[in-house]
Amino acid sequence: MHVPSSTDRRRLSESSGETIPKIDGVSVAESDHQSQELVPAAVSENSPSQHQLVEVMTDVRNLHMDGDNCVASSGEKEGKGFRFSDGPSMEELRAIQADFAKQRDWDQFHQPRNLLLAMIGEVGEVSEIFQWRGECKAGLEDWSEKDKKHLAQELSDVLMYLIRLAEKCHVDLPSAAMEKVGLNAKKYPAQKVYGSSKKYTEYD
Repeated sequence: MHVPSSTDRRRLSESSGETIPKIDGVSVAESDHQSQELVPAAVSENSPSQHQLVEVMTDVRNLHMDGDNCVASSGEKEGKGFRFSDGPSMEELRAIQADFAKQRDWDQFHQPRNLLLAMIGEVGEVSEIFQWRGECKAGLEDWSEKDKKHLAQELSDVLMYLIRLAEKCHVDLPSAAMEKVGLNAKKYPAQKVYGSSKKYTEYD
């Protein structure tokens, strides 16, 4: 069974004159994509409590406001930090992708296994960009704008497949990510692991 690749999709859009729909004005398909509820990540006895998650996010926000580590608007120099734009949300991206696939009758190709293998292929394309460059400094200051744009497109392909895979597996990705942040905070308390790259099993 043929699964349309990111290259196939780009060529299809270019040949038809179509553009990927924007957030404003997007017609989200009234299909089972809307009616299906995403199941939150399973909560185990070792999962962090809501209070612990709030504490973690407070620490993250404090880091954003902390002098040398402040998170600045995108486009500023690396020394002053970097941040993503405020939108779209992960749910908006999920809805756009679902509508995009429905309009092209691509749901038949988008089973979890297909999406996983397609995502791995896109990760390989990201790897190819870095393969022969040696070490790269944060911010990629010595890269051309063309190369940076290429990287952005390939990373976006990875993200789109990840979101689509999470949808098909009914994983509420934002909630699962926050739960994982809380678990990592418990495994790696800052006062114990600061400045160390050891695995949590190596600490007393």
